[in-house]
Amino acid sequence: MIAVSNEGETDIFIASDQPVTEDQVRAKLRSEGWTAIHVTKDERYIEATAAKGGRVARLMIDSLTGQLIADDRDED
Repeated sequence: MIAVSNEGETDIFIASDQPVTEDQVRAKLRSEGWTAIHVTKDERYIEATAAKGGRVARLMIDSLTGQLIADDRDED
């Protein structure tokens, strides 16, 4: 299950005054220790899956704002 950010909250995954790229998402996840990173992008949203400590996490990021739309990295 993916945790969806509550309305009004602004969980920023990558702060930038430019659109966020797939490479930036990969680099950020790598820097947090995630491996087996797979990133796809449609017109606006970037979806990523990554593994760490035997579990797989999924994220969705708004590429225009860098805001997390969905994130299950912290779930057990």
